Amino acid sequence: MTNTAKKTIAMAKLVNLASALEAVGIETDIMEINGGSPLLMADLWNCEDGSTIRLEVCADSSDNYAIQTAAHPIQDINDYLKELMGL
Repeated sequence: MTNTAKKTIAMAKLVNLASALEAVGIETDIMEINGGSPLLMADLWNCEDGSTIRLEVCADSSDNYAIQTAAHPIQDINDYLKELMGL
């Protein structure tokens, strides 16, 4: 299977996931990062403390578009960006 076909299949999986999440009221964004790796992001509510957790689902182009997932507390992301920008 070609990389184009693998990317198309991975993108279809992310679009299907986005549709399912949006059907239950969770907004999503899909974009490409790192030279063409499709990425889905959705902000989820943490019921333990009321904070927001960012769900990230990526089809890594450097790994034959294998699906990888991660979840990050938004505050950790904001703190990292402030540190990175020297604020």
